[in-house]
Amino acid sequence: MEIRKVSINDIDKLKEIGNRTFIETYASVNCEENMAEYLENPFSTQYLKT
Repeated sequence: MEIRKVSINDIDKLKEIGNRTFIETYASVNCEENMAEYLENPFSTQYLKT
């Protein structure tokens, strides 16, 4: 395994990992609407670029 800083080229992969781990962790204790709303913001491409 290689650990390195992410770059702008890694945004899509970072977004995928963030979405997947958030869903796996919190889907069982959250409603679908809350999950969708949360995933739109902190894991959006624009947010991750900043």
